[in-house]
Amino acid sequence: MEDPQTVNLSFTTKDIHSLIARIVSNPIVVLDKNFRYIFINKAAEAIISISSEELLGEIIWEKYPFLSGSSLEISCRKALENQETIFLEQYYPNFDAWTEYNIHPFPNGIVMEFKNISNNKKQEKDALKFIKRNSLMIETMHDMFLLADEELNVVDVNTSLCEALSYTKQELLQMNICDMYKSLSKEIIYEEINKVLNKKAAFIDVRNKRKSGDVLDIEVTVLKLINEDKNHYAFFGREVTQFIKTQEELKITNQRFKLIGTATQDALWEVEISTQKKWANEIHQNMYGLTRNQPVPDAEAWQNRIDISDRKKVIKSLEKAIRDKKTVWTSEYLYNTENKGWINIYDRTHILYDSDQNAVRMLGSMTDVTNLKIAETAIKNEKELSDSIINGLPGIFYLINQEGKILRWNKNFEKILGYNKHEILSIHALDLFPKNEKHLIRKKIQDVFEKGKSEIEANFFTKDQQLVPYYLYGRLTQKNGVKCVIGMGVELTEIKKAKKAMHEMEQKILFQKVQQQKKIARAIIKTQETERNYIGAELHDNVNQILAGARMYLSIAAKKEDQIKEMIQYPLELLDTAINEIRSLTAKYVSPIREIELEELVEALVENLRQTTSIKVELILEITQDITADLKINIYRILQELITNLIKHANCTKAFISLSTNHNSVYLKVTDNGQGFSLTNKREGIGLSNISNRVDSFNGEISLKSEPGKGCCTLIKIPIWNNQRDYEE
Repeated sequence: MEDPQTVNLSFTTKDIHSLIARIVSNPIVVLDKNFRYIFINKAAEAIISISSEELLGEIIWEKYPFLSGSSLEISCRKALENQETIFLEQYYPNFDAWTEYNIHPFPNGIVMEFKNISNNKKQEKDALKFIKRNSLMIETMHDMFLLADEELNVVDVNTSLCEALSYTKQELLQMNICDMYKSLSKEIIYEEINKVLNKKAAFIDVRNKRKSGDVLDIEVTVLKLINEDKNHYAFFGREVTQFIKTQEELKITNQRFKLIGTATQDALWEVEISTQKKWANEIHQNMYGLTRNQPVPDAEAWQNRIDISDRKKVIKSLEKAIRDKKTVWTSEYLYNTENKGWINIYDRTHILYDSDQNAVRMLGSMTDVTNLKIAETAIKNEKELSDSIINGLPGIFYLINQEGKILRWNKNFEKILGYNKHEILSIHALDLFPKNEKHLIRKKIQDVFEKGKSEIEANFFTKDQQLVPYYLYGRLTQKNGVKCVIGMGVELTEIKKAKKAMHEMEQKILFQKVQQQKKIARAIIKTQETERNYIGAELHDNVNQILAGARMYLSIAAKKEDQIKEMIQYPLELLDTAINEIRSLTAKYVSPIREIELEELVEALVENLRQTTSIKVELILEITQDITADLKINIYRILQELITNLIKHANCTKAFISLSTNHNSVYLKVTDNGQGFSLTNKREGIGLSNISNRVDSFNGEISLKSEPGKGCCTLIKIPIWNNQRDYEE
């Protein structure tokens, strides 16, 4: 190593000063050909943080070993060897710093100009990250992106646009926006863009064509950018084809919903709990006596219409469903409507909750199930009746389909064969017979399906392996549209009992049919009663008023002229007679008030008979049991008809009337000492026919005893219990 004190400088001070003068403002160091420090300016000292006295004569690679073998050393040696200026940027990881070097050679050394560029590098790195991030964002975003220059040439696009239009990026970069809208001129496109830009960037709807020719609906945002003093247009697009389709489907759905709300027989409603915004269809509004355009009633109005016996239970049930976060609540209750009165409602309500599980919306339907309830009750009654009849048979009853499955049976079937319900459902009908009889049984069953009926004597093979001889009889029937064998079986020793039981079953069925007819008859009588009330009211309130008005005007006219008075005297008498007749007829037509006791009604009829005729009447009343309102009116009408017959036909002076209750029956007896009649002669009057119809409709009995010259006795018996039961049904 050379002594620093004997360094031979082969360049002049003038040369160094000249070089330093050019770059004096930058930090510099000067190294000789052996890379010893021979000059350091003040700017360099400030960066290196060491004085020039300590560095002069030191070899840079020895003073700073971490620089040995670095890019700086390689560049310095290359600059000195090739006598060329080299630019270098060096990163020092230990200091997390960047240094920029300009290495200027001269024949016997080098001059290094350097500066710390860490901040610049960081800014450059951040800018690069920003550019990469923006590029990545544009490239990966779902929305379509297109950048065009001022001439509408495509400058950049992202993958979403390429995929949407089915073009490659290279194909799009060679296109102009006008190529995408060949039907529009460039001027029109500029005009549309400026319209949007004047609105400070807004959405426009455009229709772009794919490469295949398919059309896309795209919602586009346009922004104007200035890059290097040139205008650029950035287009951000989102495909709305599906959105438009969805809107159309939503429109159709809304129309369908409105149609359903109009066409359905259910009362539909909806309420938004937070705002209490409500909606309901016309059926719902009609239940409250409102039109569809009037406000929808609130929850309190709904609650107040629920029957008091159901109200508390229904409200608590709904509150519990909301507490338990149930999404569906159902209930049945009796409801009072304006248009139908009291009806049975099946209520089904859907409850929607927000993310915090708070109920926010309720939607429901109220279905009138009154007729269904009536039908269910009728079906239940019919099933109970058929079960009681079937189980009341002395033998066995069975219903079998073509596959041999036993569909229905009575309790005797289980008792005699020893099988329970589940076992019977799982076995074949032929398994109930011994092996040697199965073929014949199969043939007989087939005969029923082919010929309509069959019978056989066979042995049942019971669960405990006993043989029981039976007479079996089967007929063809249908259950839910499927052909089946319905039959009975009795032990051979009890055939006669079985026939009797069959007859009784037929009689019971016949009795039920008769009872249905009688119910219809009672309904007709009730309708007639209503019509009579209406006619009576019309006669009293309208016709009598007209007659009274006519009489009044005639009376006024009579006061003015004596001659007229004499002429209208008789018409006035006729009017008075007509008015009185109508009043009498009205009294007969109008039904008595239901709250009045039967005793009072009968006494009133008898008292009227005494007042209007010379017939002496003896009355005995012994009513000790409650009688339904319908039966009470019916008895009243029967007695009224009998009294009318006394007046019109009996020609009697005495009459005896007795009305009593005993052993769950009403007894009515009417006798007179009149002229009587022959029971064998056909009578044309409708009075006895009306009486007979009324008595028969209430399961009553009527008997007549009469002979010419010996008066008449009418005895009527009507059961109380049967009529109360029928009325409840």
